[in-house]
Amino acid sequence: MPAYATTSPGIYGITSAKGLALSSACGEGGVAPNGECVNYNFSLFKGLTYGIKAVSTAGTVLNLDRLVFDNNLRAAYISGATAPVITRCRFNVAPSLSATDTTRGLYLDRCTGYLVTENSFTFTGSNNVRTVGTYIKHSGTLYNRLYKNEYSNLKYGVIAEGKNRNADGSTGLCIKCNDFANCATDISVVKCSNCSLLNTTGIAIKQGLKNPIGTPPEKISDTLAAGNSFSIENHEWDIVNFNTILNKIDYVYHGINSTQKRIAPQTVYLSGKVNVDFDALARYASESCPGTLNGSGNNSTETDKVEQAEAETKADSIANLLGQLVDGGNTESLTETVLTGLPNEALEIRNTLLAESPYLSDTALKSAVYKEDVLPNAMVRDVLVANPQSAKSEELLDAVDNRVVPMPDEMMTEIMQNLTVTGAKEALENQQAYWQMKQGELFNRVAGAFLHDSIHAWAADSLVAYCGRIQHPEVRYRLAAMLLQKGNTAACQQMINNFPAEWLQTPEAVEQHQLWADYFDLMTEPGIEYPDSLQKARLQTLAGYDSELQGVYALNYLVSLGLAEPADNIVFPEPELKSAKIRHWSPAGSIKTSINGFSLFPNPASDYVIVSYTNTPAQAALTVKDATGKALLTFLLHRSTDQVTLPMTNLAPGTYLMVLTAGNKTAGSLKFTITR
Repeated sequence: MPAYATTSPGIYGITSAKGLALSSACGEGGVAPNGECVNYNFSLFKGLTYGIKAVSTAGTVLNLDRLVFDNNLRAAYISGATAPVITRCRFNVAPSLSATDTTRGLYLDRCTGYLVTENSFTFTGSNNVRTVGTYIKHSGTLYNRLYKNEYSNLKYGVIAEGKNRNADGSTGLCIKCNDFANCATDISVVKCSNCSLLNTTGIAIKQGLKNPIGTPPEKISDTLAAGNSFSIENHEWDIVNFNTILNKIDYVYHGINSTQKRIAPQTVYLSGKVNVDFDALARYASESCPGTLNGSGNNSTETDKVEQAEAETKADSIANLLGQLVDGGNTESLTETVLTGLPNEALEIRNTLLAESPYLSDTALKSAVYKEDVLPNAMVRDVLVANPQSAKSEELLDAVDNRVVPMPDEMMTEIMQNLTVTGAKEALENQQAYWQMKQGELFNRVAGAFLHDSIHAWAADSLVAYCGRIQHPEVRYRLAAMLLQKGNTAACQQMINNFPAEWLQTPEAVEQHQLWADYFDLMTEPGIEYPDSLQKARLQTLAGYDSELQGVYALNYLVSLGLAEPADNIVFPEPELKSAKIRHWSPAGSIKTSINGFSLFPNPASDYVIVSYTNTPAQAALTVKDATGKALLTFLLHRSTDQVTLPMTNLAPGTYLMVLTAGNKTAGSLKFTITR
């Protein structure tokens, strides 16, 4: 057990307009002919309670490169920073002092725009000891990425707590290309202990993307899939999503593995949903996760600005197209049509849903599944099969499982065959996610370049001009905070007072804006440098908004005054987690049944009948005959066992005969009546 040298941090930084930058120097004779350093004298933080403790009240920047943290209780705690850069550091995590304590490497508390890459997080003891490699808390609604780091022998490799995505999950934290070895739990996503469960709880839905259908071989990208490799030995969980069925994760791994690493999360334990898929076109190899340092993939800032604007335009264009296509452009109206439908409107509702396929939302699909008194299994099957995305929605499939009349196995097989199919809606959403990801990466790169530029006087003005055109409320709020920190209170207040009205259309947005206005008003009051009791109380009230950025700014200001401590607590996944439901299905044609059934319903019918049949030979057909034996309608059958919905709208009320034929022989006949 280590003896920590001091309870004070190695470096303790509180709100600096210039930020904090630390790196290791090149050792004597360590410069190669090409100018690169090959022998560093690494800066070392060892045996401390905190190696580095940095808190900000306005998004201070921070840069840590090639540092070594050895045997510290808390290696690096960073709070409220904008665009912090943590690269090529070694975190040798210390053993815990007690069974209730947890040592950790990097803790990012309400930071955003971060670059965390090519770091190593290691513990030398048993992975049963409570250790955490990287802990990310409330990084907000913007795009963030934890990329290409190594985690070994830890109890928890990565834990992401609370608000780390936007409302629809299209942007947020992506955990990509990290290597986990001998960790008890590799990735954990948890909600905060004292927060309500919100639609911003969790991480970005898209954890990895697929190559579009029909991508030419020469244009296939091996860098889109998630690219994480998972622990094999002494291991419990790959991915834990301890949230809710609403805030799901879609995880895509490479379909071709050229290494000995395990890249498919075969065991997913969760209380929220993790849908696992693979890109059959993508190959996992060392080049699938290219480095982002030493000039790799870096354009000029001006080029990045142009490409960011192009990516934003493409993402917006696809979003507008999806808005027109999904549910015919009106989810509320379509869902209401389904939920208020009557039994005699079943065929009309089915046909309406099919007309909007394959662009039905999960909301519309669930409404069809729930409407069991109107839509029988065969009709629900038709709708779900027409929307391939339904096979990947655990929540939707759970709703199917909960129907009073169980969905027959052969129908579930038809639905689940779409697990390997990318539908048109999914393809568009995949393209949208790609351009949103590119937009986020490029924005972070441009903003980071301006923020970290301490040489050029124009960098701050360029940052304000650049961020001013970004149509995102969190960007504006963070920019206003930075203006306040630099002493430009007039520009800060102007930005808040002129906030776009279209961003304040929900009660949540209005509340958020008011909290920011309260914070800025308070921080510009006379005497705030030495706050009186009333000002302290107002700061404490704001600090109570744990998941919000203005909350941490207020808390950190209290910390700077010695009136509070940083909120560096850790939330763990619940110990009792349920494993993901495994749905077994068989390829088409492989289902065998001994039931010899031929039936139809409803009877009497109105606009349609549903006919069930089993074990029917090839070249079978259903024929509707009138009382004289005249054939009126014929329907060819394409499966040996099925339920089919047959429209009867062209037939007059009366009595008819449904005849099942196979070859030239009659296999069965049923009498039914049409009434209206």
